[in-house]
Parts: sequence; C-alpha cells; structure tokens
Amino acid sequence: MPVAGPRSRLRLIALLSVAAWSVHQLRYALAFGSGQGDALGRTGHGYLELAGPVVGLLLLAGAAQVLSTVGHRRALPAGRGALPLRSLWLLLSGILLGVFCAQELLEGALSAGHPSGADALVLHGGWLAAPLALAAGLASALILHEAEAAGSATPVRLRGILRWLALPPAPAATPARVVRLRRRGTQQAGRGPPAACPAP
Repeated sequence: MPVAGPRSRLRLIALLSVAAWSVHQLRYALAFGSGQGDALGRTGHGYLELAGPVVGLLLLAGAAQVLSTVGHRRALPAGRGALPLRSLWLLLSGILLGVFCAQELLEGALSAGHPSGADALVLHGGWLAAPLALAAGLASALILHEAEAAGSATPVRLRGILRWLALPPAPAATPARVVRLRRRGTQQAGRGPPAACPAP
C-alpha cells in the first residue's frame, strides 16, 4: 500500500510506535510476569519512563521513511495498494524486530546492568521478540490495510448516494438532433395559400 502522504506517514509512525512499545513490554511481561518492573530496573531500562518514547519515535521515524520510499517506488499504476497484505505484514514485522534489536543493543552499550552484544537480544526472554514482532506486525498490517480500504471505499459510497438522490439530467441537444429539428422546421413551413383570383 502506498504510504507516501503526510497523513499516512503520521498514522504509520503512531501505529509502529505503539507496536514497538508493545513488543518490548510484552517480552518482559512474558519473561518475568509480575516481576517485570523490578527486572526492567535491574537491566537498565529505567530510562524508558522518560527517554523511551523519544528514542522510539526517532527510530520509527526513520523506519517509516524507509517504508514510505519502498511503498512509493512499488506503487501500481492502477491505483491499487503497492504491497499485498502478506508482504506488508512481513515488512512491518521486520521493521519492528529491527527496532527492538537496535534498542536492545543501544541499551546494552549505554546502560549499566543490561546485557550487551548478542546476549542483549536473547537473554531475559529476548527470543520472544521474534514471535511478538510477527504478531504486532500482523495487527499493524491489518489495521493499515483496512484503513486504506475504508479510505478508498468511502468516496465511492458517497458518490453512489449522491447519484441516487440527484435528478436525472435533461438530455443534451446533440448536433444530429439539432439538424433533425432544423429539417423538420423547414419541411413544415410550406407556401402560403394561393392568392385570391379576381372575380370575372
């Protein structure tokens, strides 16, 4: 689907922000259960309360720009969506997984107590990010797909209602009809009655 417009790009950034945050939080919720808060504090995630949304938006703004460029280049001439639902799902899932990996590697390099390198991606339930990214990518793809379908279907329904309410237009006078009317007018205008003859 094409996502080159400003509204589509903002919608994409907002949707991916929620999806990426969900992947990160659900990974710890599934791995630690009720001890999620303590685990986040021990592994250097205390910054998420303030800097998390900013970091996520910066990362996702770049990802959305990449997706926008890909969708724009693959736009179909017939006006249909550039990416089928399955391709959009896989692409969004890859972006979400990439954002998660980049965030975890950055946390491992900057935060004390956070595993670094490959350990940051697999320890503490990090492997759960892959299925979570697939699930969040599917949900995001379905939302975007349905929003695009609804946006393209609404004008058609509106035009149909307006067409149903409108009065039929008066038939336009075509050139052939004008010529026919002119000929009919000349045929009907015959000569006048003969002049009266003088009486003998």
